[in-house]
Amino acid sequence: MSRQLLANRGFENELNNFIAQGFVSMNSEIAHSGTNSAQLLSSPSSIAEISQVVFFILPGAPVKFSFYARKILQEDVTGLANLRAEVSFLSSGGMAIPPGIVISVRGRDLGKNKWNYYEEYGYAPYGTVAALVDIRLEPPADGKSGLLIDDLALVAEAVTPLPPPVYPVAPDRKETD
Repeated sequence: MSRQLLANRGFENELNNFIAQGFVSMNSEIAHSGTNSAQLLSSPSSIAEISQVVFFILPGAPVKFSFYARKILQEDVTGLANLRAEVSFLSSGGMAIPPGIVISVRGRDLGKNKWNYYEEYGYAPYGTVAALVDIRLEPPADGKSGLLIDDLALVAEAVTPLPPPVYPVAPDRKETD
């Protein structure tokens, strides 16, 4: 049985549940579904990034990460830098456990008039207790770069944890007189 782990994945509740860095805002004019999308703008001196930590991922669970993205059509946006979307699996100590899930998109591959869909699959490694979902618009070489993100999804399968291994016990030896 699959379950969606991200909260507010369509940004209908603005940026609640997300941590934003750089210039991140809401766009209520263009959305893939619903009424809102997240708008990320970066410049040569700053990135734009949104992230969310989710819990209750069992080790060994198959995980699917997906989202929709498109370029922003504005006068002050001159191009689009590269996009990096990543899921890092975290241990109880907060350390990343490789491998994660990474989707890298070249800016020139995104369309202006249509939403592009991206997805990638992986497995939560042994020791996973949480995941960090991070979408980052890298700084462009010059000008301002803009991107819209909507309908993020982090879906994990519910799996039954494996029982600990059972090792055979040697039979009792009886001494003979």
